[in-house]
Amino acid sequence: MILSFSGPYDSTINLHRSGELQGIEFIQPPIEYRFLREGAPISAWTLLAGGYVSLLFPVVVGLTVQTRGLDAHHLALETRGLCGTFILLVWPRS
Repeated sequence: MILSFSGPYDSTINLHRSGELQGIEFIQPPIEYRFLREGAPISAWTLLAGGYVSLLFPVVVGLTVQTRGLDAHHLALETRGLCGTFILLVWPRS
């Protein structure tokens, strides 16, 4: 399932849910974005290069390497830009 969000630049989107996020893609991008957890930044402002952004990262468990997504608990995404709106697609991890 893909979730869709839209809003004006300089707004914050609540991505809070149980589980993890696999990736995001801006169809209409803001100039920059960053992730927040409980209102505090957990990433730097990021300029968008375009396309799908994977949020998966490797985790070593014993002798195997597995992947984890970005924990969506109390997660939000903040945008910056000049006048305009953005469209964001989010892939929850199943």
